[in-house]
Amino acid sequence: MLRACAAGSMFALRTVGDMKAFVAGILTALLLTGIEPALRVLVWRHGFGAAARPLNLGVSSEELLLLLVCALFFVVAAMMHEARRIAEDNEGFV
Repeated sequence: MLRACAAGSMFALRTVGDMKAFVAGILTALLLTGIEPALRVLVWRHGFGAAARPLNLGVSSEELLLLLVCALFFVVAAMMHEARRIAEDNEGFV
């Protein structure tokens, strides 16, 4: 993605797709990091007969900030896609 931006094709479909894939990967990692402790407790409780404990799910401020940054990158990718479409329309007029 960075090579494409350096080459001047910042609004190419591949660049926008790469940005969306990167953000989707970060969101997937964030989701898996959040549910992993709860899944581990469930496995210990039901799989190995451990004592029943309350199931806790927590979200830190860092995770919320990362979620906000990912949403911002999705908006930027959508704007890049729209800018590409407008540029293609303008090329047709010239």
